[in-house]
Amino acid sequence: MERSSFWEATSAAPEYPALKEDTAFDAVVVGAGFTGITAALLLAESGAKVAVVEADRIGSGTSGRSTVKVTCQHTLKLHTLGDEKARAYYAANKSGFDFVCGLVERNGIGCDFERLPAYVYARGDECLPDIEKEAEFYSKLGIDGGVTEKTGLPFGVKCALVMRDQAQFHPLKYLYALARRFTACGGSIFERTKAQRFERGADCAVITKNATLRSRDVIFATNYPMTDFPGLFFLKLHQEREYAICAKADGLDIGGMYISAQKPANSMRMYRSGDENRLILVGYGHRTAKEDDDFSGYDRLKELLRRDFKTADPDPDYAWSAQDCRTLDGIPYVGPVYAEPPGVYVAAGYEKWGVTNSAAAAMMISDAIAGTGHIDRHIRKAFDPLRFTPAASAKNFLIHTGNVAGAFTAGNILIPEGSYGDIKPGEGAVMRVGAKAQAVYRDTDGEIHAFEAHCTHMRCPLEYNAAEKSFDCPCHGSRFGTDGEVLNGPANEPLCRITERPER
Repeated sequence: MERSSFWEATSAAPEYPALKEDTAFDAVVVGAGFTGITAALLLAESGAKVAVVEADRIGSGTSGRSTVKVTCQHTLKLHTLGDEKARAYYAANKSGFDFVCGLVERNGIGCDFERLPAYVYARGDECLPDIEKEAEFYSKLGIDGGVTEKTGLPFGVKCALVMRDQAQFHPLKYLYALARRFTACGGSIFERTKAQRFERGADCAVITKNATLRSRDVIFATNYPMTDFPGLFFLKLHQEREYAICAKADGLDIGGMYISAQKPANSMRMYRSGDENRLILVGYGHRTAKEDDDFSGYDRLKELLRRDFKTADPDPDYAWSAQDCRTLDGIPYVGPVYAEPPGVYVAAGYEKWGVTNSAAAAMMISDAIAGTGHIDRHIRKAFDPLRFTPAASAKNFLIHTGNVAGAFTAGNILIPEGSYGDIKPGEGAVMRVGAKAQAVYRDTDGEIHAFEAHCTHMRCPLEYNAAEKSFDCPCHGSRFGTDGEVLNGPANEPLCRITERPER
């Protein structure tokens, strides 16, 4: 089983240069995923001079590692938001849905686009009341769907909630087409150009290793915002990881896209292209650094595959994971974080529903910068990144801050004593070597790599993730590779390497 994204393996990535010299633009977008490229395209089409900077390759983050359901059905969410916020959330995502589908269909983008119904299904009785409540909101909002007992799943369900006329596609084929459209409008994309610092003065400066970009506006489309202030995102966001496997499934057709109502949620869809027919299973998400090392999400998905989809290949050939943020009240943080120019904009907290949310976020930011008028300002208000809604957020705020405080305190106290000799090739650990807490990995050649064992974001103690060979932060979800480099933010600086020659 190859530990890589099926989407990356089945698409030809374009090449863009690294930034080499200081340049000025009207707007700079940090992050080349769905949100960043879509926002850049909308601004370029309005006449702005726009640059996108990406630390790795275009689509290499969550956008190229998701399930890629183009749907406004985000589990059983609407009834939990209340009438006003549910209307705003659905309206924004319906605008995002219409934008994506319209762009694909009008321009004939070859991304294996397919219209299909989406379902939330329940195998037991415990979720039936929530399904009924959600169905009531479908009626209130005029959504084409409702409760049904019929699905295309190869196992029985108690009932399901269907939303008709949704869609799915190949994410990177779509994203690469948007990027080509953006550069055709005069836009610039710089890959392998990591934004190291950000400064806001008379204008905005995005500082990279080789050069600085200056602009009137900056958009952080980086999953977790690069700036914590003034939005206080370290108090309002947490990150979760989720796992995916892809298996050959000749002859299988489940007739739609699905997610379970029960927790932990499992999501499934087919992928068809030419003679290729595959099943993609996603699920067993958890707060970053809180995984079960004894039985990983990959193992659980393989068990689900073999139990419930007996006509599919029992041995998946691709496996990957992705990371996304959750907000306190279930609505993403999208928009400006300063009232006065120069403008700084964020988009975060999609809760793993990034296709429609990213398009909606890009439209809202383009509206704020260029007055493009895609989404009504009353709807945009519900996504205000500076909001704090005590009635909806207080419980989750206390849980989040309690988790952070607990991880910080207990994590420091409970780091075990150890030595480099305890670590076998291909293994890692966080331990105290002498008086110093260290994140240690021994590579397959037997060489030890040791780093300070605290996240460079806010100094939270790290934990070793054996399933993915990374050092993860349980406070805010930063992740570091075994070479100490940042895999996921909010951390922006690599781990500090311990230079003393380690014992072998």
